Amino acid sequence: MRELALDELLERVAAPAPTPGAGPVAAWTCALAAGLVEMACAVEARRGDVDADTAHERRERARALRGELLELADRDVVAYAEVL
Repeated sequence: MRELALDELLERVAAPAPTPGAGPVAAWTCALAAGLVEMACAVEARRGDVDADTAHERRERARALRGELLELADRDVVAYAEVL
């Protein structure tokens, strides 16, 4: 599902098919939030609101979480399809 354009992904979520369901949607929402944290950390570092090392560590953690969440969404789609 990662390769889908946003409009296609939204169409699939809105479709009457059982997948993708609430699990992947929640994971994608959290992944988007992690992306916002990455952006905020970059802005903090650029403006000098926090030291660069702290901002970098936070940004890298958010990036890692984003990747993990996208993986969980993919795994949920596959697992639920197997149950059905």
